[in-house]
Amino acid sequence: MQISQEQYDKLPEKLQKHFDHGNSHSTVKSVPLMEYLINMVTRKGQTVLDLFAGSGSTLIAAKI
Repeated sequence: MQISQEQYDKLPEKLQKHFDHGNSHSTVKSVPLMEYLINMVTRKGQTVLDLFAGSGSTLIAAKI
């Protein structure tokens, strides 16, 4: 999965390693899509639960 340098820089070091060589998850969702969906159904400051975390795009979108 491709993320911007700005998004990459905001990631904790332990997550950065997953984005150095691309992402091979079979159903990657884009960060902008997940950010849109999260904003649609949550209020600022609420907790986002991602039970499976797959490629991590939901985690990144929730952090932004």
